[in-house]
Amino acid sequence: MKKLLLLVTLVTVFCLSSIAQISFGPKVGLNLAKYSYNYKDADYEPDVKMLMAPLVGVAVNFQFTDALALQSGLLFSGKGSSYDLDKNADEGYKYDGYSRTSTGYLELPVNVAFGIAIGESQIQIFAGPYVAYGIMGKCKWDYTVTHDGNSETYKDDYKVKFKNKVDESDYEDDENIDYQTALDYGVGFGIGFKTGPVLINAGYELGLSNLTPKWGGEGDYDNNDWKYTNGVINVSVSYLFGGK
Repeated sequence: MKKLLLLVTLVTVFCLSSIAQISFGPKVGLNLAKYSYNYKDADYEPDVKMLMAPLVGVAVNFQFTDALALQSGLLFSGKGSSYDLDKNADEGYKYDGYSRTSTGYLELPVNVAFGIAIGESQIQIFAGPYVAYGIMGKCKWDYTVTHDGNSETYKDDYKVKFKNKVDESDYEDDENIDYQTALDYGVGFGIGFKTGPVLINAGYELGLSNLTPKWGGEGDYDNNDWKYTNGVINVSVSYLFGGK
């Protein structure tokens, strides 16, 4: 299903490029990302807050009519989550510092955009799927715990690696590794403003891919019992060359 979604996305972009006015250019922006947890039969799910991350790449606009366009591109999209240490703390404990997971993806969005003319400019509404592949990541924490007048500091960092299935051998050489599913996919939607070659977008991406890899080792373990997904608010500016 995941491979089929990617193939359909690529074929659609290729076919539509032959019947549309094409413009393209740099895109830069900011992501506000956090995980959404759904742990079945668990008493605990981490409390999270937004993590700022970069969004940069090349935007492509396929213009069919004055009002209808297909917007795509190839992006580096930073995702992850920051953890709310105060909400995660037990009663009587105080946390100072941070704990966060930062990841980076190569992402291909495909959005249908409908424009409403305002003079020479447009207000746009857009929506569509995206697929992304994880290429880098790390977990880092640096915080101090205070309880009954005593303080202790915790500080460490380790890598995030991307695999769709893991087993015991993946942890033999280094236990300080967090594994996530490589392929992330979902749907995005938002609003934009286009004036001349400048396109300003604000949107939200709802991740549908479970980031917990499947378990291929010993024991009965269902990754769907420990599901968490990406969620990203983003704002961006693109400068488009070509087209009309």
